[in-house]
Amino acid sequence: MIDWNASLLSLAAIMFVALVGSLAARRFRKSPLIFYILLGIAAGNLFFRGAQGQSYLEPLANLGITFLLFTLGLEFSFERLRRSGKLVLKSSVGQIVTSGAVISLLLFIWLKNLPLALVLGFGLGMSSTAIIAKVLAERGEESSLTGEITLSTLLLQDMASVILITILTLMGGTSLTVWGFIGEILAKVLVIGFSFVVLSQLVDWGLSRLKLNREELSLFVFGSIFALIGFFTLLKIPETTAGFLIGVILSNRREQSEIFSQVRVFRDVLLVLFFFFLGFNINTFNLGLIIFALGLSLVLMLLKFVTAYLLYLIEGLHSKTAFWVAFDLMQIGEFAFVLITIALQRTLLPNSTAQVLLLTTIWSLLIYNLIYRRKMAFYRVFSRVITKWKFFNRLTSTVPKMVFDQLNYQDHIVLCGYGRVGNYLGHGLVLSKLPVVVVDTNAEFVSHLLKKGVKAIYGDATEPDILDYAEVDKAKFLIISLPNPQDQEQIILEAKRLNPHISIITRTHLSHELRHFKALGVDLIFQPEFEAALSMLKRILKLYNVEKAEITKRLRYLKMEHGTEG
Repeated sequence: MIDWNASLLSLAAIMFVALVGSLAARRFRKSPLIFYILLGIAAGNLFFRGAQGQSYLEPLANLGITFLLFTLGLEFSFERLRRSGKLVLKSSVGQIVTSGAVISLLLFIWLKNLPLALVLGFGLGMSSTAIIAKVLAERGEESSLTGEITLSTLLLQDMASVILITILTLMGGTSLTVWGFIGEILAKVLVIGFSFVVLSQLVDWGLSRLKLNREELSLFVFGSIFALIGFFTLLKIPETTAGFLIGVILSNRREQSEIFSQVRVFRDVLLVLFFFFLGFNINTFNLGLIIFALGLSLVLMLLKFVTAYLLYLIEGLHSKTAFWVAFDLMQIGEFAFVLITIALQRTLLPNSTAQVLLLTTIWSLLIYNLIYRRKMAFYRVFSRVITKWKFFNRLTSTVPKMVFDQLNYQDHIVLCGYGRVGNYLGHGLVLSKLPVVVVDTNAEFVSHLLKKGVKAIYGDATEPDILDYAEVDKAKFLIISLPNPQDQEQIILEAKRLNPHISIITRTHLSHELRHFKALGVDLIFQPEFEAALSMLKRILKLYNVEKAEITKRLRYLKMEHGTEG
């Protein structure tokens, strides 16, 4: 029987310890997820030995991962996958399949159990949505080519994780034949499909007819989640599937943002308990085991990186883009914890093996958190090594061929980056019949531009040879629309070396970078958020009939105060 007084005091202690971990993570600029796991290991072995802490933490931890999948389903969009393009989808699916297959083969040699090796192999092949989504947001790369590929891959991985969790749950304790197991899976799929259709109709009716306020909407959403979890539990379908299903049903609706804001805090608190609970399962501290797990983690991360990099290279991505995405996807994600824990609970894995795999996953997250800010430095070393190997150059089959030897331009514009911002800018320059040369690492964009007769170069603008090929020494303007400040700095320095008199225009998301770029010799800097604020302010002042001269004066003062106008 659970002592609720002691349990509540324990939960309070966990929350305050987790708060310390979060503060430490912010201080060291690392993911708090790592600190929650490490603190869970310490607490589980020092204060909550045995089943004392697991009795009440386990259901809360499972609910945390259920709500994580609910929010992932809530943000799921078939339209976004469609807009990602064939290249992104092929690359994403290929990365999941190749990484999962290679790791599954290694696990099969070890475990001698093919179904379990496949499920756990694909689970270890998944990457961390929680960490990578935050890293991409910090760098402002969500809408870049690398960001689109990475996020699309993570989205597909999240979908695959629901399937893997369902399969692993059905594997536990069953004595079915292969065909019986397949029949059981199909039966569950039919139940899930039927539930999706019925619930979609009920949600449509409830949201359109009942006219719910904020409090009533919360009761409706949480009631739907708990009802489906209870129904699925009776049918031995994992609660995580219920969370994802309800999320998908509620996605792309008018109430989506409000639902997400209501659920997010609840989800985050429960996820703290989930990652804390994971530490409770680490109860073996043999030095040899820890070193073996570290070595296995490095091997798996290297395998994931190499397979992803080669795949993206074959798909026609530029070497830098392939490196960028493969680097971000090489760690093992949080769903590996879920799968290993389920396998352990259902006695599909011996405790010693589960300990190794859990430690391996923790090591991979620790390693990635220590090195991800040094990605550019790793790329520089990596690029110097692979340029000596002609093998990598022969892998790419879709690289657009240059159709010109010399530009025959003078005082032209070099546009580096043809993504979300550069696309509109480049199109406007072409329509204005200005001499423009586009440099981009997206083979599809470059091929499309070349077919339209636009001068375009497939390559990385941070490489001196590419800027030289674009004849920056003869150019009048250099426009940098790339989001990464390290790339921007490299391009600026090389362009100034080739042409000290060139006028450089760039953008930044961070205010503190304005002064730095000015010192490097940038003539004009745009900050998208600030420019949007100016546009809104200008429109508002016009609605209030403020004179045009006064509007210009106020906007100029704000620009001077911000540092974007001298």
